Amino acid sequence: MFTKECELAESPPTILVVDDEASSVLELSETLKTLGKIQTASSGQQALELIAEVRPDLVILDIQMPEMNGFEVCEHLRKTPELNDVAVVFVTAHSDQENEIASFNLGGIDFISKPIDYEVCKLRIQNLLLIQKQQRHLKNAKQDLMHLVNQVPNFISYWDKDWFNRYTNDDRGSWFGFNAQELLGQHISLILPKQVIDQMQQCLPNSTGLYHLSTYFHITPDHARHFIINWSQLPYNDRADGYLMTMVDISHEKKVEQNLFQQNEYLNIILSSVDEGVIATDTRGLVTFINPKAELITGWKTSEVLGHSIEEVVQLRDPETKVNTENPIRVCLRQHRITRMPLNTQLVSKDGRLSQIEQTAAPLRDVDGKLSGAVAVIHDISQSISLSLLRSQASSYDQLTNVPNRIFIREKLQLACDAVKASDMRMAMAVIDVDYFKSFNDAHGNGTGDAVLKSLARRLFENYEPGNSIGRLGADEFMVIFRDIDDNDGIDTTLHALLDLLRTPFRVEDTSYSLSVSIGVSVIDAYCNEPDQVMQQADAALYRAKFEGGDVYRVFTKELEVSLLQRRSTEELLRRSLINTEKLEVFYQPKVDLATSQVIGVEALARLRDDSGKIVSPIEFIPIAEETGLIIQLGNLVLERACQDCYEWNQKGHKIPVSVNISAVQCLHNDLVNTIETTMQTSGLEPALLELEVTETAFIRDFEDTLEKFHQLKQIGISISIDDFGKGYSNLTYLRRLEVDKLKLDMSYVRGMLENPRDYEIVKTIINLGQSMNLDIIAEGIETEFHRDALLKLGCQYGQGYYYAKPLPHESFLDYLNKPAKKGSEA
Repeated sequence: MFTKECELAESPPTILVVDDEASSVLELSETLKTLGKIQTASSGQQALELIAEVRPDLVILDIQMPEMNGFEVCEHLRKTPELNDVAVVFVTAHSDQENEIASFNLGGIDFISKPIDYEVCKLRIQNLLLIQKQQRHLKNAKQDLMHLVNQVPNFISYWDKDWFNRYTNDDRGSWFGFNAQELLGQHISLILPKQVIDQMQQCLPNSTGLYHLSTYFHITPDHARHFIINWSQLPYNDRADGYLMTMVDISHEKKVEQNLFQQNEYLNIILSSVDEGVIATDTRGLVTFINPKAELITGWKTSEVLGHSIEEVVQLRDPETKVNTENPIRVCLRQHRITRMPLNTQLVSKDGRLSQIEQTAAPLRDVDGKLSGAVAVIHDISQSISLSLLRSQASSYDQLTNVPNRIFIREKLQLACDAVKASDMRMAMAVIDVDYFKSFNDAHGNGTGDAVLKSLARRLFENYEPGNSIGRLGADEFMVIFRDIDDNDGIDTTLHALLDLLRTPFRVEDTSYSLSVSIGVSVIDAYCNEPDQVMQQADAALYRAKFEGGDVYRVFTKELEVSLLQRRSTEELLRRSLINTEKLEVFYQPKVDLATSQVIGVEALARLRDDSGKIVSPIEFIPIAEETGLIIQLGNLVLERACQDCYEWNQKGHKIPVSVNISAVQCLHNDLVNTIETTMQTSGLEPALLELEVTETAFIRDFEDTLEKFHQLKQIGISISIDDFGKGYSNLTYLRRLEVDKLKLDMSYVRGMLENPRDYEIVKTIINLGQSMNLDIIAEGIETEFHRDALLKLGCQYGQGYYYAKPLPHESFLDYLNKPAKKGSEA
């Protein structure tokens, strides 16, 4: 509580009169009753008890009392800490100097002799109480002042002329780790480092004699702060000058200032880097900021425009009327909202250059939300408009072949469909896909592949434009819209001519390349005249053409639609079966020694059952699996089961290797080698008992990658054979580098070798090739003993086919292995 509040609430003083003579007590009490509240005691012991209880402001104490005299009472008070400040006035009938000196030595504040002059006594007591009151006020005022100083969030201190501490308000030691008592008498170097003291010594006072220093230093090794130090000379107790010093911790303000500076730097960097012009103004529309991009757009430099009106710097006009238009910043400042300029507005730069621009203006506000200016963002769209015109043209034509692209030809298809709807005419749309173009491109390079596509597009354009419409759908797919197709014969004639046109070899840098195409056709008529429907039918027909081996065209029919639905049904069945694998089985067909009929190996074959339990032909579901990518899951499943079953046979005494077909899609998969290794480790099968069968097209797609994978598999100990050899490219260079172990004769040649001399010669040639390269030859499709005998005569050692055994389920194949070896169909 502050001093003035103490004065208002102060109660009358308590006066204790102590004397063993009742008359003296009564007279003093009556005399002093107007000065305060009177308490009385008749002995020293009673006096001590009352003093402890009521804490009187003044004790009038008789010296001469029995049992405990006044001096003894006073001595007891002085020895009691909580009572040693009680004011005592001694009273005695003995007025000798000795008693008076003893009274003052014991801390008495006055001495009254008996007989008492009560009028004088009252005045003396009144003055003593007044002095006490003034002392209390001074003490309270000092305490109030100290309280206020201690609450100031600054470090306040006083130092003598040699900078030794005389006072600090840091009672808790929260500034430097030393409280006021600990810092008292210490040199200033205890809290300030030498470099700061040196800086202080170099400072000069201002006109009022105040010294000022802003400095940064570490209070502890890990705690750095920023301070403002002010000090001035001030006398201390009327003696030599000392220094009153205050310190303010401005670390937070400095951090905020630094963050603000960094933010401004970041903002300047961003504004200098963005590809948009940025101009700021005050509330009067006078320019206060312009970034480098805006300088480039307007032609004005920062030094030229600061303080100038926005209209001088950004001159806008209507390109049609050539009349200046109002700047969006003016509207923004007037209406306090984001504004945009009218479309198709031009900016006239300092040198008269015209730019097509977009501009947006937004209000700027201060911390109180009051409008402080506006900022405009300017985007030069001149180049974009020019490029968009070029892109508009480029977006309609294929960059490689310069014929209409997918988007443009789709627009032409829409026009064709609209024309059919409006008349009774018929049209046809053909989708053309180059057969095995990916393999061709990989084998001969992208440059050659691009040259072929250009030549193909040129042939189409030269033969079918302008009466018809052609375009490139993407990759190696093209589209032709044939107009005025009269009947089916007309379609057939046109498509036969198209096939012949594209069968003609393509010449690239003195080399001729023969390619074929597959064509899918949809008739545009009264029953099919929506672009998506036409495309779907053409794609379905193309799929059928490619499924049949290519180099043909197919026109969409209801029968083909049924086939397409069947394909979708098979795909759905395959997907479900890969989740619930009960409908997927692995059958095994033995490979035999043709001379002895002994089983020397077995081929694992995937089999799929439909919902009725009937086996779906692999010819139906394997191509779907390859096209959809499901062949990865299917191939892994066959590999896992084949390795497990082969391990089981070996445990039962049948040590024969199992061969698993690896598709071209699997060969391209990065995880092929790791998958095979993991499967073998899981099953426990020896690497020597696993053989992988791949077709020639599998390694042609990415030969070097496949070569590396085969090399890793050979290192493990796995055998590799080429399946359906003679059906594909049969490139001897590939064959030599692949390090294969076996060649499998394609069954179409084996089955035809007895009737067709060309097939016979092909079989003979492949057998001789294998022997010359020290490769085992396995003939597929042996159905009669005549096939077997002919193959033995040509030197073929091994084979498989229905003559020996059909593909068998796992349990049936185990039974087959357990039977004695028999000749031919007896098995």
